[in-house]
Amino acid sequence: APSTPVHIIRSQQPMRILRPVNSRDHVHNMGLLRILFCSWNVASTQPDESLTELLMSVSSKEMPDIYIIGLQEVQSDPVSKVKSAIMEGAWTDAIKELLSQKGYVQVKRAELSGQVLNMFSLSKHLPHIRDIELQYTKLTMMNVFWSKGAVSLSADIYGCRTCIIHSHLPAHLEAWEERNQAYHDIIADQNFESETAKTILDHHYVYWFGDLNYRIDGLPMETIKKMIQKSDLQSLQDNDQLCISRGKGDAFEGFEEGPITFSPTYKFNVDTDIYDTRPPVRVPAWCDRVLWKVKQGDKHSCDLEVNVHEYRSHKNYKRSDHKPVTAILTMKAYIEEAQPLVKFGAIDHWYCSLDGEVEYTVHPSVNTATWDWIGLFKINFKDSKDYWTYVWAVNGGESKGELGCRVVFNEIHLPNDPGRYMLAYYSYHADTFIAVSDPFKVKVVPQNCQLIRRLFHAVGRV
Repeated sequence: APSTPVHIIRSQQPMRILRPVNSRDHVHNMGLLRILFCSWNVASTQPDESLTELLMSVSSKEMPDIYIIGLQEVQSDPVSKVKSAIMEGAWTDAIKELLSQKGYVQVKRAELSGQVLNMFSLSKHLPHIRDIELQYTKLTMMNVFWSKGAVSLSADIYGCRTCIIHSHLPAHLEAWEERNQAYHDIIADQNFESETAKTILDHHYVYWFGDLNYRIDGLPMETIKKMIQKSDLQSLQDNDQLCISRGKGDAFEGFEEGPITFSPTYKFNVDTDIYDTRPPVRVPAWCDRVLWKVKQGDKHSCDLEVNVHEYRSHKNYKRSDHKPVTAILTMKAYIEEAQPLVKFGAIDHWYCSLDGEVEYTVHPSVNTATWDWIGLFKINFKDSKDYWTYVWAVNGGESKGELGCRVVFNEIHLPNDPGRYMLAYYSYHADTFIAVSDPFKVKVVPQNCQLIRRLFHAVGRV
């Protein structure tokens, strides 16, 4: 029987675009960015387990530059939806708390129908993740909303236009055609304001991950379980709907995936490693996937490349009927040629109870706004809201040229907690950080300076 048509309802967030500075026509100096993708259908559970093994099970020398974390079936009852309008939720808070300890800052968060997409990066990369734009596609069937769809993040990452799609596609073994159709509907629905990447497939790099819900087709449960016990994963992949659809060009044509060396990640009895035994029994499947595609036929395509270094499931996590999946990839980008949009002058140190000042220059291509601000952050800050204090940036800073701009942080707002801090410039138009300073120390005022200050204050009162 023909499949029921899948229709879409679109929700788009208006974005403010900040254009990249450099033309890439003659640039071929490439570096590598290391990215960890994580997909997990958490089945409405709470983050009661430590996430360290899931996100930090790599050596310190191989830590990612960027984390992309997608969760599905995050609790989305009416009360949770109201809370999410004010707070980011327990899962995002737990991830943010863990990653900030290693110097990762939340770049962007997006949510759709129980899906949560989070992007984190080391603070040094923040100024080079630009022109961020979000798109949403919500799937419906027969005019009824599903808790399925896709949220996409498009960004210029070190000069490479990159699209990250996190999706939760239609469920059940028999919905193979609906999943294929949902892929095409998402591709057709999502359009971006970038001049160089109007659609998903226009991007230099496309990463597509999540609970794609493709199943193992045509094999009975007992045969699948025996193949898993014998580690005959290739025979299972020969019957995997996603592998078949990719091979036939029915969906995800041209996308690549790392070698699948782990057992199917769905469906388990909760709190066990036992595949589903409760009616209606679901056959094991690799629902949770990470795919990518590199643009071909572009003048830069000879420079672009993605390599997979690890693709695995994490069996120790048992609270959900899905096992989480991670992939560590490296992508080539124009790191060596990256130029900051705002440059902070060197700061050796500030004192806790003295005014702090900084000079900076703004590239002429930047469109500053009266709502741009510069925040003072403690090292290992979590996100743009985690500042100690802030000042408004100089309006029209791009017109100041090499003379630059100067701002002063009043002593009464500076921290009384000595330690290592940094400055970050937040652009209203870009809706993200476009500059960070080198770390510097905020120190306690020396005793002799305190005496001089008291003397000046005393004279001032005479």
